[in-house]
Amino acid sequence: MNAYRHAPVVCLSTEPPFASLPRSLPEARLRERRFDVQRKAHLHLLEGYVARAYMIEPAEIYLATRGRADVAEARQLVMYLAHVEIGLTIAQVAERYKRDRSTASYACREVEDRREDPFFDGLVNHIEELISLRRDPFLQGQRAPEIVLVTPLPKPTTANPANSN
Repeated sequence: MNAYRHAPVVCLSTEPPFASLPRSLPEARLRERRFDVQRKAHLHLLEGYVARAYMIEPAEIYLATRGRADVAEARQLVMYLAHVEIGLTIAQVAERYKRDRSTASYACREVEDRREDPFFDGLVNHIEELISLRRDPFLQGQRAPEIVLVTPLPKPTTANPANSN
């Protein structure tokens, strides 16, 4: 009889096999929904950071008219980052900001051309780092970082032998 036939199987992983695959359709939809919520949260962050950089109100990005030049430039940057960093299609970007698809595509080309300016490129890189989906632990299948509450240590008491009567 072969001694290896009934040898125990040793699993080095702490997760069961195929644990990352959805077990049911509702679980897959739940993951998709969670990704959608995170993407929307990052879009709001993006709009806020760009509005702050251009010193405009975030609501001005959604104006139906072109608006002032700084508002139009901020909207172009938001459209570009929504497409490149958040991963929306040009059609989704155009729909979100109520513009034509060709306008959204033009905005992306304009921002790409402006990135040759070192100051503007630094601004775009900084905002990209702040809103990046690549570092979001919720979207990488990892657990969120745990929040550890630190209680302050009691102040050390200095015992004075002269006062201890």
